[in-house]
Amino acid sequence: MAFKYSFLILLAFSLSASAENLNITSQLVTNWGEWGAFQKCPDNRTAQGFQLRTESYQGLLWDDTALNGIRLYCGDPFNDTTPILNSTVGPNGDWGSTFSCYPGSINGFQLRVEPYMGSSDDTATNNARFFCSNAPDPNQYVEGDGLEFGSWSETRRCFTNQAVCGFQTQVEDCDSTDDCTGLNNILAECCDRFQLKTETYRYIDGDDTALNSIKLFCGDPTRQTTPIITSSQGHYGRWGKIYSCYPDFLRGFRMRVMLQNFERCGDGDNFAATNIRFYCNNGKILEGDGLNFGEWGEAQLCQMKQAVCGIQTQVEGVQVKADDTALNNVLMECCDLSPDRKAPIIPTQKQEIEVEPEDNKETC
Repeated sequence: MAFKYSFLILLAFSLSASAENLNITSQLVTNWGEWGAFQKCPDNRTAQGFQLRTESYQGLLWDDTALNGIRLYCGDPFNDTTPILNSTVGPNGDWGSTFSCYPGSINGFQLRVEPYMGSSDDTATNNARFFCSNAPDPNQYVEGDGLEFGSWSETRRCFTNQAVCGFQTQVEDCDSTDDCTGLNNILAECCDRFQLKTETYRYIDGDDTALNSIKLFCGDPTRQTTPIITSSQGHYGRWGKIYSCYPDFLRGFRMRVMLQNFERCGDGDNFAATNIRFYCNNGKILEGDGLNFGEWGEAQLCQMKQAVCGIQTQVEGVQVKADDTALNNVLMECCDLSPDRKAPIIPTQKQEIEVEPEDNKETC
């Protein structure tokens, strides 16, 4: 029997899974100073740019601190409204150039650190590199404008389905020592990523459609070569961020639907589907970034040892002067996982709620 590639899902930030997020900490070459406050990007955002605060070389007779702080931008770093994280920042130096991964996200880092110098001047961390999820080569990085003392420590990476969403820094207090080092280490939190196409709420006078489409990724969603299936799409809204169950699989979903508002041709604004939750076979529940109208329906789950491998959507076309609803229902196909639970899966069974005709169905 022919095999199919296992799909990798997208969609949904998991509120219930935040405790399972990965924390990555820089290699412990030096360990001076106190850890500052942990800060996290708001609204399920991820870090998409950075900036370094560096004290320039002070010469042989003066104390050097090198890197004093790091800013992470939770969005486009060149947008004035983008939230900024900085944890603890040392008092010396100036903020340098702003570096961007946008529209990708930061998914790893590497620090340049000078080890303990004995009776000579210590500087600890001098520079930083960050890895971007949208780089054509995963080993490519964006290097900051710090100093060049020391050597590059070990690379720290999020899982392939994740991006940095928060961090904290360890910075030495320069008032407590004659040989201050500034920033020594960083800890970053990696969060799962997701994607939904949603029209934002248009308030009382506008015609709302809410959820317009769903993408499933048949592989690693950070790879440009990964096949994507969407079936039918609504006309409105924009695609959100990408999250996934990777390296595990999607095994079910639950739709949030706003029930019919007055008569279909009356004055009420009908939204239909407004959000979706996905269930991973590792126990995570991932909730999308749709709207909050309506009620959650019943969970639709594949059988044990199965995963979703195809999707079909029911979407209402543009109604011109009438009330639009866009996405209404979803059908997903469940396939048996191979015995080793790796990529190949064998199609066996469908699971259905209201669907469009068969010729709209897409399969990995």
